[in-house]
Amino acid sequence: KWDAAYWVGGEDFVLFTVPERVTALAEAIFSFFKQRLGGLYSPSDRQAGYFEAVDRRGIPYQVPLLSLAMGVVSNEHRSFSDAWQVRQVAEEVMFKARQAGGGSLYVDARKA
Repeated sequence: KWDAAYWVGGEDFVLFTVPERVTALAEAIFSFFKQRLGGLYSPSDRQAGYFEAVDRRGIPYQVPLLSLAMGVVSNEHRSFSDAWQVRQVAEEVMFKARQAGGGSLYVDARKA
């Protein structure tokens, strides 16, 4: 059994794995991200949930801290007719994961 990760554009990646490895992989990815994230921000920025920046016109603004959300789509309990259907479900699942906030894992449990 193998895993494969691919960058699909922007800030999105796809990870192919078998259903029994989803939880362990998600936990490992979240842990890795959290460990590395701590060194990127000052304690006050972490407390506030953002850091201050200045745009090219000199106007200050707040930049949210990086966060990680994962969505899981599986063919374990249903089949897909084509790759576009998988993509559509993946977009729905990622929308839900992002709505839940950083550090969230959303698993699509629909059977049809």
